[in-house]
Amino acid sequence: MLPSFGDEWKRKINLGGTSSAATSASILSRVQEERQARAAHKERTEKAVRIQAWWRGYLESRRTKLEMRKAFDQDVIGLTGLRCLVLIGKDDEVLGRWTNEVLRLGPGKSPLEHDC
Repeated sequence: MLPSFGDEWKRKINLGGTSSAATSASILSRVQEERQARAAHKERTEKAVRIQAWWRGYLESRRTKLEMRKAFDQDVIGLTGLRCLVLIGKDDEVLGRWTNEVLRLGPGKSPLEHDC
């Protein structure tokens, strides 16, 4: 058989395939999904930032109270101790310790006179 010298060596391409042009409904749907995804990402990010800020504030508050507690322990009946007592807030142990120290001083003596 003799080879033919026609166009058989060229690749066959089907030009009747599906259209790649998107419909307006599919474009609108895709845009809405992308918008919702961006909004959800923004909301998650904002919530994460709020949680992180709360946690940093909590840790800082704890650290500050520990520092005040140390300062109180060093000067229970002095002016520094009294200031720390006020700033520490509701802590029955600290208040009880300060009260016992003041009562130990005796009647008629001011804790602030102790510093002089």
